[in-house]
Amino acid sequence: MEWIVIGTALAAGMVQGITGFGGGIVLMLVLPNLFALIQAAGVNSAILVFLNSTMVLVYRKHIRWNLVIPVFLYSIVVASMTIHFAAGANPVIIKKMFGVFLLLLSVYYLFIKKDGRPAPMSVPVTLVFLTAAAICDGLFGISGPMLVVYFLSRCEDRYEYLANLQTTFLLSGAYNTCFRIYSGILQPEHLPVILCGAAAIIAGGLIAKRLADKLNADILTKMIYVVIAFSGVTNLL
Repeated sequence: MEWIVIGTALAAGMVQGITGFGGGIVLMLVLPNLFALIQAAGVNSAILVFLNSTMVLVYRKHIRWNLVIPVFLYSIVVASMTIHFAAGANPVIIKKMFGVFLLLLSVYYLFIKKDGRPAPMSVPVTLVFLTAAAICDGLFGISGPMLVVYFLSRCEDRYEYLANLQTTFLLSGAYNTCFRIYSGILQPEHLPVILCGAAAIIAGGLIAKRLADKLNADILTKMIYVVIAFSGVTNLL
């Protein structure tokens, strides 16, 4: 099992390093085949904490705490309720919800998403995005798509965007990991898998730095979301 996680995490780190996002999504294409979905989400979040830590260290000078803290506090409230719900929910229903989520994610990135900075959000739209991000984080360990749009609309430049996004990922991921341990979702037997995955995803990010100029990030991204769409269909069926 560890070797499967290592290979997947290595690929996830490379994807994240080349495209700037998607590491957690790549992990969740494989982890639900090894663990129950709610445990897979926990392992995913725990592995990503290590990658996010390295990115926060790099961009720490550009963090705007007045943006990060409100998002973090709101997300932990919603995510905690979601994790509590998922722990007692029918796993078949959760798996079908995951399939729908993957399909919507692939459709958005393949056919709807536009390049450029999004327009500033109104308060109701902001609450919708942050609530959706926290729910998806609690259920699947994936909050990136919604938070990417939110921080792009609020940050002045790329460095500020990356700093605030990765800091929010780190704080939320660390809290959710602790909450899943407290709730009994993550057990001591998951630790070797998490540590192997953490080492591999960081290594993948380092490899990506060498490959970034040789690979077409747009083509790679489209290929990933085609695979995600296929995975969504299989989860539904």
